[in-house]
Amino acid sequence: MRKSKRDFGALIVGIAALSLLIYLMLNFSPDKNVRVLNISLPSIPLFLALFFVAVYEVFKFSLNQRRGFLISFFATLYLILRFNHLTHPFFLILILALFITFELLFRRRK
Repeated sequence: MRKSKRDFGALIVGIAALSLLIYLMLNFSPDKNVRVLNISLPSIPLFLALFFVAVYEVFKFSLNQRRGFLISFFATLYLILRFNHLTHPFFLILILALFITFELLFRRRK
């Protein structure tokens, strides 16, 4: 079994994105805009982008790049569905089945 090199830069970026995400949640209301460098950004898309980056980088560090992307995309898609009040358990089962299918599709054959 070969050892994979750990990308500590990904962990640092993930922790930085997570700390920015926590700062955003504690200091800004979801219905307000966030001013960054004289640019007004809505806080919900900024929250989702920071959440995606934080989850992606942490799972990229712990697992690998492909699984990190799939897990972060799954979690972000679930949050988008919850934000749009699509909370039926069938939606969770559907996107879980979709991402399991993607994982099986992109699995490398040995």
